Amino acid sequence: MRNHTHKHRTLFGKTAKFAFTALAAITLAPAASAKNCPNGLVLANTFEHYFASGPNTWGQAILYWQDYGSAAVETRTKVVRALLECYGSYCGMGNGDTTAHTTLKKYYQELAAFEGGRSTVKPEFPKGLDAPPPVMLAWAEKRFGCTAGPTNNERQAAQLATYKAEQAEKARIAALPKKPATREELVLRTNIIDDWEFYEVARKEGGPMFYRWWDANKKMRTIQDAYDMCYFHKPTSVECTGPKAWADRMSGKKTYWGSGQANQPNNGTYTESYTDKYGFKPPPRTAPPPPSSNRRDCYDQGDGTEICFTD
Repeated sequence: MRNHTHKHRTLFGKTAKFAFTALAAITLAPAASAKNCPNGLVLANTFEHYFASGPNTWGQAILYWQDYGSAAVETRTKVVRALLECYGSYCGMGNGDTTAHTTLKKYYQELAAFEGGRSTVKPEFPKGLDAPPPVMLAWAEKRFGCTAGPTNNERQAAQLATYKAEQAEKARIAALPKKPATREELVLRTNIIDDWEFYEVARKEGGPMFYRWWDANKKMRTIQDAYDMCYFHKPTSVECTGPKAWADRMSGKKTYWGSGQANQPNNGTYTESYTDKYGFKPPPRTAPPPPSSNRRDCYDQGDGTEICFTD
């Protein structure tokens, strides 16, 4: 690097102005008991807030390198600036292999030469810089009295695994056979539009359950279901007349008020009991029209309807 007065782009963003807890003021003395070193945003905010040229900043930079891997040192930032101040015996470098740090320092020296016009070859970022040298990490852990925990990638992998496990469990539960609702549970339901579970009980029971179904839906699941209602209930009951009228309309049959008089399909029921409950008034019954002088004989078509011929 050419000098320390060069303006560096940070990894953290200048808008990250959070209130710092006691964790931000990392002590110089080892802790009495082991604790996890700060990571993620806590570490980033602490580093940014207390950045200075000195051992605390160096240690935080080492922890950040450990947490974010090569992503923390690929670009010239405050983290890199602090790490390059580790030389000689600083940062535990005199206690073992520091190949990764040496490689990092050489890369930025070559990059500075290229950018300064002293070299025509732009260096490629080297491999093997996924973490700081173990001796440097041990020095930072000892200084702050903590132990580095899972890295950012490891935490994200654990979160993803947890999410997948949760989704798999939800899918398993959704695939389990559903326990049929009890009658008491069905009665408490307020929205029964197209509630076919409610429908099955309503059509078997009739009465108030069926009145609720018919008032909300005015239909049956099948035409056969509709006609079957007249086998199990009185012909004049709501349970029969409503579904039968619906089935006649759906099947294209005409409905007759009286002998020989075809009336248009009605929209619900014919009975006074249903009229009393829901205020529906069927079309008025009228006398059959007088036979036409031109009318010929009518013939039964075999399906409950007639066809007539006139001159």
